Amino acid sequence: MKLTAVQEAYLVGREKRGNLGGTACHVYLEFDGAAIDRETLQAAWTEVVQHEPAMRQRILQDATAELSDAPLTDRVLYFDFSQKTPEYAAAETEKIRQHFSHRKMHTEEGHLCGLMLVHLPDNTAKLIFDLDLLMCDVCGFQVILDRLAQAYAARTLTYPQLPYLRDPAETAGCRYKALTAEISAADFRKIARYCAQENVTAFSALLTLFGEAVCGMSQQKAFVLNVPVFHTAERAGTVTDATELLFVPQFFDTGADIRTLMRDTQRQICAMQAGTQTNSKPVGEMPALVFSYVAGVPLVPPMFESLLGGTSYMISQTPEVAVDCQIFETVHGLRIDWVYPEGVLDETVLKEQFAHYTNQITEVWKDE
Repeated sequence: MKLTAVQEAYLVGREKRGNLGGTACHVYLEFDGAAIDRETLQAAWTEVVQHEPAMRQRILQDATAELSDAPLTDRVLYFDFSQKTPEYAAAETEKIRQHFSHRKMHTEEGHLCGLMLVHLPDNTAKLIFDLDLLMCDVCGFQVILDRLAQAYAARTLTYPQLPYLRDPAETAGCRYKALTAEISAADFRKIARYCAQENVTAFSALLTLFGEAVCGMSQQKAFVLNVPVFHTAERAGTVTDATELLFVPQFFDTGADIRTLMRDTQRQICAMQAGTQTNSKPVGEMPALVFSYVAGVPLVPPMFESLLGGTSYMISQTPEVAVDCQIFETVHGLRIDWVYPEGVLDETVLKEQFAHYTNQITEVWKDE
């Protein structure tokens, strides 16, 4: 594969003597945050490298690139100063900065970027990322950082802890109840129009608002929802199960507004379906929370409803699921059901958040 003109210029500049040459086009970033698990980070980084061909290249002197069987980018360097004094840790961290911030990587051997983890005395961590821009541009390394965060989250996020009245691990054979509401066809048309203006699907908007309601029930800011995708266009009238199950992380601790979170949810779903983001089942054994929306397909075929009657009552049940948010399109608009096991959850909290959810579906667009 031939390099771009910009990459060729970087390659020449690495070797050029004089005129500020002899320097790699290199970027170095440090990120400070809470404690990071070393093994989880390494597994996530390995996954990103394995899924991204650009990170497994060798850049040759003839301005071409080829895939490497043994890239030098897949190991996270680790420095443990957690048991040292703050002064010692600061001094050693400065040495790392001086050593790595201006390094010239061996790009011809497949060393194009690096990741380092530094554990500090106050139970915090410094994450260091650097790369040679021969590999990709700024937008490219933003993709790498995003995929790393998603891969790390997939190995750490759990289902949320809801207000249980009984231990779900010791509960079996439940009966189920449902909270039900309807959004009028007129309101649904408005919602669809607003979503189009925000470049987000109604599916992603309703899913994110459900996540917000779950956050209100659990007081957790980051968790995973089960999201079945039904691929209705591919069924061709067959009676089968064509469902794809996605495990979609929800992050309500970023400070982003709800519409930005909707777009992020949509991006994650698209990336999972395209195979560019890992679809990993969350850790832990808590019951799942499900968001199910068969978009564009009415719950009951119009001919059936016209000839034989409309839906007057509906209940379902799914094992190992605490709350199943089901959304269906009908001739009247949207039907929303939260199905849950009877006597297991605090129904007062559940009803409060259900009311909040159904209200937000229309209220979130009120400033339009």
